[in-house]
Amino acid sequence: MVGFRNRNANPGNYGDLVYCIYFNNGDLQIYEAGSSRGKVGTYDRGTSYDFRIQAKPGAGAIYYLRPSGAGQEFVKLYESSYNSDATLGLGADVNTGIFGFDDLAFAPTYPLQDVTVPVWPGGR
Repeated sequence: MVGFRNRNANPGNYGDLVYCIYFNNGDLQIYEAGSSRGKVGTYDRGTSYDFRIQAKPGAGAIYYLRPSGAGQEFVKLYESSYNSDATLGLGADVNTGIFGFDDLAFAPTYPLQDVTVPVWPGGR
């Protein structure tokens, strides 16, 4: 699982991931605050992907995915109107297996009052 986590909660629980994509044995699922929104697609194990989670102003998120390096457009997987927490950070939870995060980035797309990015993984 990878996505935005609630920075007001204690880290260490996947339920703290407010908006996330779950890569699960070839299935793509969306989880929001610990609740499954269901399967939204599939992926090929061993293939690298670019993903984008765009938090919507006020509430909800839009989830996108594409194969890395192929120059393809992002494909919209899911859109929600789930109500967001005010303070979000980047987060990931790996249950089993080996995953790599090559270029995890945060880019605000609308005016934000307080944007902070940790300088080390897991930072606050």
